[in-house]
Amino acid sequence: MNPCIIVYIDILGFGNYVLKNSLEDCLTILQLFDTGSSSIRDVAFAMHTYSFEKNQIQSPSSKIPIEYKYFLLSDSVVIAIELNEQGSAEQFYMLIHMLIDFQVKMFEKNLPLRGGISVGEFYSQENILLGKGLVNAVSLEKSAISPRILIDKLLLNTFNVVDKKIIGTMLSEDNDGNVFIDLFKYFGRSKAFEDAGTPNIQWFKESSQSFFEIIQEYLNSNRDNKRLESKLSWVQKKMNEFNSFLVAVPLLFSFDVNYSVFL
Repeated sequence: MNPCIIVYIDILGFGNYVLKNSLEDCLTILQLFDTGSSSIRDVAFAMHTYSFEKNQIQSPSSKIPIEYKYFLLSDSVVIAIELNEQGSAEQFYMLIHMLIDFQVKMFEKNLPLRGGISVGEFYSQENILLGKGLVNAVSLEKSAISPRILIDKLLLNTFNVVDKKIIGTMLSEDNDGNVFIDLFKYFGRSKAFEDAGTPNIQWFKESSQSFFEIIQEYLNSNRDNKRLESKLSWVQKKMNEFNSFLVAVPLLFSFDVNYSVFL
């Protein structure tokens, strides 16, 4: 069996959603994880061809889709990407963009995601899912607690220095030492571009503004829900941290790395 990048996701609150909504509405939610009904690859391609060094959109010479298998079981999602010999960093880079898109869409539905990403052997056949990568991803999800997707450091250590720097523009190490996909850092770069006086990307500005509006609406609509108190506290804390850092260090989220290195 070839090694795979494995993602295990728990859709928080989906059990209650199933009880309160029709089966058709529930299936519509789950279809967001299907590339056939999502714009995730277009989003990834757009970011994939942006050069921060040249401050411009570059015309892609080709579009290399990220191929993955996904499995749905009620409020759980498993995604498996078989690693190729030369493109593991590119595969992971594209995967992070996909998961960012998933997270934003699900926050908008008031169904935030919690998960883990690992690497290892993975077997899938009919009704069987098995492998060390899956076990490790499930373990990370359980330890995440808050609505965040944790990443196995063993996976990150397989990338070289340049790849880590590029991938690191979308990740952060949390207070507990876990590395997670940092939505605030990712979407906050729009503000950094403005502060640096560089040409901005209209669609990225709009998506950034939309993201922060979605997060604020999520916080406002659930503020009186005591059951979600710890999760809301984490999201609010990350929002506050981001605002504080942006004021103190306005160029914190600007980078001089050329994303076209993966083309």
